[in-house]
Amino acid sequence: MESLTCEVVPGAEGNVVVAATTVVFFRGRRCVFRRGIWPPSHPAATRAAIYASVLEERLMTHVLPRLGDDASPVDL
Repeated sequence: MESLTCEVVPGAEGNVVVAATTVVFFRGRRCVFRRGIWPPSHPAATRAAIYASVLEERLMTHVLPRLGDDASPVDL
């Protein structure tokens, strides 16, 4: 994993995360995955598990190599 960044609601009490973006290197490709985060009422562990499961599913099924273009990021 290269990075994991979160977008929060400005001025909200606590850190109300609305989206997260992950950049990973997978099978020689740089992949970018961005997904909305469920409401803060859900437990953090549940949100994290769902986010990680969807990222894993996308990596295993959506990364397609492009001939001669190994450097461009793949949006998942």
